[in-house]
Amino acid sequence: MRHVLHCIRANDFVQANRLQSHMQLHLFQPKFSFIHNQLLHLFAKCGKLSYARDLFDNMTHIDIYSWNSLLSSYAKLGLVEDLRTVFDQMPFHDSIHERVVIVGCADNTFVWNAITGVYAKYGDIHRARWFFDRTTYKNVVSWNLMISGYVKLGNHDKCFQLFNKMKLLDLKPDQVTASICRHVDDARRMFSEIPRKDEICWTKMIVGYAQNRREDDALMLFGDMLHGDVRPDIYTISSVVSSCAKLASLCHGQVVDGKVIVMSVDHSMLVSSALVDLYCKCAVTLDAWRNFGTMPIRNMIT
Repeated sequence: MRHVLHCIRANDFVQANRLQSHMQLHLFQPKFSFIHNQLLHLFAKCGKLSYARDLFDNMTHIDIYSWNSLLSSYAKLGLVEDLRTVFDQMPFHDSIHERVVIVGCADNTFVWNAITGVYAKYGDIHRARWFFDRTTYKNVVSWNLMISGYVKLGNHDKCFQLFNKMKLLDLKPDQVTASICRHVDDARRMFSEIPRKDEICWTKMIVGYAQNRREDDALMLFGDMLHGDVRPDIYTISSVVSSCAKLASLCHGQVVDGKVIVMSVDHSMLVSSALVDLYCKCAVTLDAWRNFGTMPIRNMIT
């Protein structure tokens, strides 16, 4: 034990590993977890995570300090999948998880969001919510991850509860919150709840309609956006024009094209490509060539 502590104080990984190999060779298992925890901490501190994990997997006495050493190492390096694997091995009840402290990362929202996101992605909503509730500094990403998790499971009541709680906490739902649902109608309800919609928010909802084959709704919402005196950007315009192309609606497309000219929206590659596609599908080759000629850069698709 004295030799182990000396290695730890000196940050001597090589000698510490030799001692651990010697103990393993002679099947020596400390009666208490203290020595192994110290070695585990040293291995992790030196970035030798494969050694740390091997030691952890062979420990007969694992306590909360053992868990914390390994979890902290993975968290600091952003190894979220490894974090999830370790958490999966833990007996899941509050008495042990309440004592888990990811050393050096307790206030790191990115780490906690990553853990929440992994569990939400794999459908383990209970654990995702456990970590979400204990995230010290939640940002909009934190809320989006949790809302997304509930939506994927079809639990729309929980989804809207969180959305309303965001508003009570005076947190502004962003464009991701509004369009996070695969169910575009749910997204529209959330969108309607946002008091001050900026161009990003409008664009995300319009794109959401366009991507879900709701072109008519995309065009109607675009009209509402213009009436709301919000200036569309190139992403809005390109999505609306693409919707017109899918509907083969030349009249709507020409109106949008006119808006592009009147509002002096930049003829970016994105907008010009969408207009060329629209006019080609509607067999208006002259306008297709006109827009093609305004493109600053051309690719194989155009």
